[in-house]
Amino acid sequence: MWWVTAAAVLASASLYVLNRVAPSQSESRIRVHCAVGLASVAVAVADVAASWGGELGFGGGAALGLLLVTASSGLILRYLPWAGPVRYHAASLHSAIVVALLLALLARLIGV
Repeated sequence: MWWVTAAAVLASASLYVLNRVAPSQSESRIRVHCAVGLASVAVAVADVAASWGGELGFGGGAALGLLLVTASSGLILRYLPWAGPVRYHAASLHSAIVVALLLALLARLIGV
């Protein structure tokens, strides 16, 4: 089931590519990005819950942790426009955390 999380993360990360190809940021594009991102969190939590008795492994644990941090920084960006420095740091780290998340999902793919 982790591959569904990976697909959702890739779909959500496509917002970056869309913004490079067509820079006009629309509210609907952001809503879809946030919905897919939150869906990936739900799927990842369900995956961890399904394997609760077994060994989670580095890839799964790192992916879930990074996914939660990514979703948290995204929530700051979306719902706290007045947060000043916190919002600035969340915006700076959001993309970098996604790259680390994709690497953790790759580690999960190869079975680390």
